Amino acid sequence: MIMHKSIVGLSLVLGLGAACAFGIAAETASTTSDGSCTHPATETQAAAVSVPDYAVETKDTPEQNATETAWRDYQKSVFDELSLSPDPRDWALATLTGTLMFDPTGQDRRDALLQRAAHAAPDDVLVQFIVANSSRVKTGAPAFANEAMQTLQRLEPDNAIVWLGGLHEAVSNNDNKATDAALARVAGAARFDEHSAEVLKAMVDVYTRYPVPDEYLALTKDALAAEKFPAARDFIPHTMALATVFAVVTPPYQDIIRECRIDPASSDNAVRADTCAAIGRLMASHSTTWVSTLIGYSVLRVSNTFNDDDVRRARDEDWLFKVLGESLNDSSDQVAADTVARDNDWIETGSEIEAARRSIARAGKSTEPPTDWVDDRSPFSAKRLQDSQILLTKWAGTH
Repeated sequence: MIMHKSIVGLSLVLGLGAACAFGIAAETASTTSDGSCTHPATETQAAAVSVPDYAVETKDTPEQNATETAWRDYQKSVFDELSLSPDPRDWALATLTGTLMFDPTGQDRRDALLQRAAHAAPDDVLVQFIVANSSRVKTGAPAFANEAMQTLQRLEPDNAIVWLGGLHEAVSNNDNKATDAALARVAGAARFDEHSAEVLKAMVDVYTRYPVPDEYLALTKDALAAEKFPAARDFIPHTMALATVFAVVTPPYQDIIRECRIDPASSDNAVRADTCAAIGRLMASHSTTWVSTLIGYSVLRVSNTFNDDDVRRARDEDWLFKVLGESLNDSSDQVAADTVARDNDWIETGSEIEAARRSIARAGKSTEPPTDWVDDRSPFSAKRLQDSQILLTKWAGTH
């Protein structure tokens, strides 16, 4: 039951531990550790989520093998049904389920579906977004993915997400002039929309439309009960959808972090201060996921452009994170019910943080921190600022 156990466990912390883990991983991908998430209710789970491992573990018992086979067959059936649909959006969504099929030989089939979907639905933002982001699993973006990104730039030029590819290209080419222009383009956008709510809704719909078979539920019933994991049929679509969201909608943050680091001693990148401040606040205020919001605060920190309002807003949101983290100690059935309700709020509001705020209010808990509450995981804490300066010093010594 390793596969189902890992995916269900992942769903219980996505948006909590994952926001911490993905945020830290993204910020430090090209450097070293720059602070850490310290909330005790999520630290252990977050460490496991930072690099999700969905590898199938071979078991010798017939029961284990039967469970793995049932799960694999289920995922393949969903992929096949979506692939045969007359709807181009289903073709694109099929490729997201395909990433969970553990079939390394299936990339050509997925690429064919992506190309077909992109050409058949040139004005469908979600389709183009999925296609444009499909290249993350490979080295070098295929032509059809680049074309999809260009289509997105036409469809939503006010969305900063669609201009990050240009930033990455400029940084990769060590072209400072092009990097400055790309950063300015990102900073001038009106929103930072990762299309998380759309992906979440689409994948919940997919797994609701094609429910997990009774055979699999029967095979996993006893094991899930022993591990105290929820097995409700209506929870599984949310489990799978959450896993998909964070596999698809996490942009390449490291370029922004790297190019916005301002060293007070050397003044490196100081000319970018206003641009980076605009990017940081855009992400912190208008992202649809907690991950991108956290990265926005990190941009403000490393560029030394944050102010009291930024610190206050981060504190308010860290309080939400803390309260939600404490809910992981509730019964698994309650966590499952809360997850479903919070996902529905996320879909309705388009914001993971607003969904968290609703969830906390619904539980009768305060959505605002007490006046004497100390935010020990603030992105602007003395330790985080010190860690950033240490990184700058190390970076300067190697360049």
